[in-house]
Amino acid sequence: MRRYLVFAVVCLSLLFVSISGTVVTVAFPAVVTAFHTSLVEAGRVLGVNQLAATSGMPLAGKACDVWGRKFTFILCICLFTVGSLLCALAPNIEMLMVFRFIQGLGAGGFLPAATSIVAEEFPQSRQQSIGFSSSIFPIGQILGPTVGAWLTTAFGWQANF
Repeated sequence: MRRYLVFAVVCLSLLFVSISGTVVTVAFPAVVTAFHTSLVEAGRVLGVNQLAATSGMPLAGKACDVWGRKFTFILCICLFTVGSLLCALAPNIEMLMVFRFIQGLGAGGFLPAATSIVAEEFPQSRQQSIGFSSSIFPIGQILGPTVGAWLTTAFGWQANF
């Protein structure tokens, strides 16, 4: 029972991370308007997140080896959550970029940490378990724009974080 709960938490975390990657794109015009900035400047908000996520993956893989999977996973959850909260409270576009970088580091670390946790919890059906948990990612990327449009319309661009 415990391992299925762990699997559900890992999959739910991956779903939120994948949604966060695409949810902001819909709120982009509102961010540009709110901060009175150019489209190019605001575009860096998306780029810095992807840069941080890509950089965070190998760092999290090494952190899993050094500090353990559970600690690294929790650290990534904390970075992602704190980064998201700070993004919603960002006073200007520059700080939004910094906070998106923090959020991206946490998001990037989820995949290696989650994969290693799933592999450890399900040694007999390792390939199937990793495949199923990885299939959550595209679902979140599909849901992201719809969720982002609803959140932006109902509550403003800050709700996307």
